[in-house]
Amino acid sequence: MNAQEILYQQMVEQFDSAGVIVSPAELHGHLCGRHVVGHHLQGSFGLRVVSDYVDLPTSELQSIYEDLESLIAQRIMVMDEDLFSFRLFLPEDNVALSVRLTELAVWCEGFLNGLGATVGDEEAKLMQAEQDTLADLVEVSRLETEVDDTDENEALYAEIIEFVRLAAFNLFDQFRALAEQQKEEPGAIH
Repeated sequence: MNAQEILYQQMVEQFDSAGVIVSPAELHGHLCGRHVVGHHLQGSFGLRVVSDYVDLPTSELQSIYEDLESLIAQRIMVMDEDLFSFRLFLPEDNVALSVRLTELAVWCEGFLNGLGATVGDEEAKLMQAEQDTLADLVEVSRLETEVDDTDENEALYAEIIEFVRLAAFNLFDQFRALAEQQKEEPGAIH
């Protein structure tokens, strides 16, 4: 499945068969949060991060390893290259809006958890400066998810997704600038 786009429902089924109890949205959010702070999640390190987060040994994740690698490459690493290519990993539009809202909320929980799991002292200072953005993401994680499938609610859902996507990318840019600044400082460890 490396070259092919991974669909959300396919990943749900793969997670179920592997015994992964978190949703693909939550895991994607968590990995994005870690990536935003500077963790490079490819290869065995990425698999260990996934293993730790879903509380399963890496051996039990081998059956879905290739798809996890594709998910990381297609949906996280693109953040390094192009804002417009970065998308949240959420259920497809044909799924009930209440389910999609629930998964968006858990994506935000995972993202905030990923950020929190990786920040050091300097990153924590930056997060203090980004408190409004982080507070907004907390609010999205607490969204009312029992809503009707109306055109108005669909439009609001699309706006919220775009806000979350841009907030994640903005934080990524901020942390990347901080990392560059730290590299340029005299006496910085490289």
